Amino acid sequence: MKGASGIRAAFINSGRLSEFSFSEEHPFKPERVAKVYRMCKARGLLSDPGVRVIKVDKAIDGVLERFHRAEYVDILREAGKGREVDLEMLRYGVGSAENPIFKGIYEFSALSATASLTAARLVAEGVGSAFNPCGGFHHAHPDRASGFCYVNDVVIAINELREMGKRVAYVDIDAHHGDAVQEAYYSDPSVLTISAHETGKTLFPWGGFENETGEDAGRGFNINIPL
Repeated sequence: MKGASGIRAAFINSGRLSEFSFSEEHPFKPERVAKVYRMCKARGLLSDPGVRVIKVDKAIDGVLERFHRAEYVDILREAGKGREVDLEMLRYGVGSAENPIFKGIYEFSALSATASLTAARLVAEGVGSAFNPCGGFHHAHPDRASGFCYVNDVVIAINELREMGKRVAYVDIDAHHGDAVQEAYYSDPSVLTISAHETGKTLFPWGGFENETGEDAGRGFNINIPL
């Protein structure tokens, strides 16, 4: 499928994202963004005339507030400027071992969310598929970081699609349950969420069981496949 622009597939590339670092010891490495791009380019995956590389090097103003609470976004701004960890930050999940403070934390979060928002817009406009190699932060809640995730680019992208009049099927294939995305749409029949993950009996975030199927108008629109 090609969109009106003639693009069959889009690779969302942000060279700036690979410049950030959670810490030397942290298992999540933003440098993988550049590595994925170089690997795809070396294998000729980006040379097809139907494939377009879309550069995202500037965040959209207010992108994080499309899902996250203003006071939490302010915490990310302050953390990125060098504020030391205190009890208030920890209440927001920022400054823990899994979600440490690092220089530029706000910019990293806003850029990754902008990349996914850009991908959603392209698909809604008719592009066959779009890939953001630095997205999928499905554990971030409106007011809290969790599980390596500071902001939920997934919900921000889905909300954009809904505003454009689209019904959305979100498929999450990960070792961990997509808990915060489920939470965001648990009573919303316009978003079907499907998550395949290791059972919450043995792995963070300790949920995502078969009986979690949605509530009220959203009942039946949430499917979990714990393995």
